[in-house]
Amino acid sequence: MDVARTAAVLMVNPIPAKGAGLLHQLIRLMPEQPFTLVEGWWDTAADFAAYPNVTHVPRVYDRASLHRSHRVLLVPSAVEEAFPRVIVEAALHGVPNIGTDRGGIPEAIGDTGIVAPAEGGRGSGAVSVEGGTGAFGG
Repeated sequence: MDVARTAAVLMVNPIPAKGAGLLHQLIRLMPEQPFTLVEGWWDTAADFAAYPNVTHVPRVYDRASLHRSHRVLLVPSAVEEAFPRVIVEAALHGVPNIGTDRGGIPEAIGDTGIVAPAEGGRGSGAVSVEGGTGAFGG
């Protein structure tokens, strides 16, 4: 069964190591773009409560319905990731990924999305989220 996909950008575990700083920048740069943030290692809802374009979802272990209902997964990690399973899970549901060039992220994304440099010019991450190419950060 096909599920309509929301225009919201999905991110799981929005903590500093996973790119919360970059995420805050993107949310501010793209006030019309909705974001869905899924609790991960700890509850970060209060960190994003001031943004009207953010929906926070409690931790879920079966994210299949979230993947099927979103158009893109954001993985802006600030640390060297091994091989993020969330990227593969999203790709299995037809969701492209936008991630940084940290550790195993580029290998996990492969040809299912966009890999952007973690260090980039102001606003260039917004270009990636909107479907172009570019870098995260600012």
